Parts: sequence; structure tokens; C-alpha cells
Amino acid sequence: MDDFKEPRQDEAEVQQENKEAAEDKTDDIIKEDDNGDNKYKGYYLSLGVSLGLCFGVAFGMLLFDNLAVGIGLGLSIGIAAGAGLDSRKNNK
Repeated sequence: MDDFKEPRQDEAEVQQENKEAAEDKTDDIIKEDDNGDNKYKGYYLSLGVSLGLCFGVAFGMLLFDNLAVGIGLGLSIGIAAGAGLDSRKNNK
């Protein structure tokens, strides 16, 4: 029990510096648009991938009777659409 030490002032300062550094990194990732939207980098790409996989599974089972073909097509279309929307957003 004698090994326990009270926190020093230096440790509190280090914790505050770490918190400020983390907030700065978050500000780099999440940027506010002109119209007030807070979207992180790659937002539309991840949205396109997830929606592409969902629709790919559905269309693969309904149209192709092959889940792998539907997943592949849905994923590729979702990546293309999401990357296009992300690049359009970044160019504005």
C-alpha cells in the first residue's frame, strides 16, 4: 500500500495536453461545410459500400440466384458512387 502516490501536477498537465491534441486531430477529420454539415472524410464512401452490399445481396438472390455475383456488383457500384460523391464534396 505504500507504493500508491498522489497524482502530481505534471500528470494533470500531461492529461490536459493529450486531451487538446486529441481534439485537434478530431477537428482535422471532421470539418464543417459551408451549409453547416459535419461529415468526416470518406463519409459517402462508407455509406456507398454499406448500401451497395445490402442491395447487392438482395439483387444477387433475386436476379442472379448467386449471392457472390450480387455482392461483387453491389460493392463495386457502391464504391464508385461513394467515391464520386466524396470527390464532389471535397472539390466544393
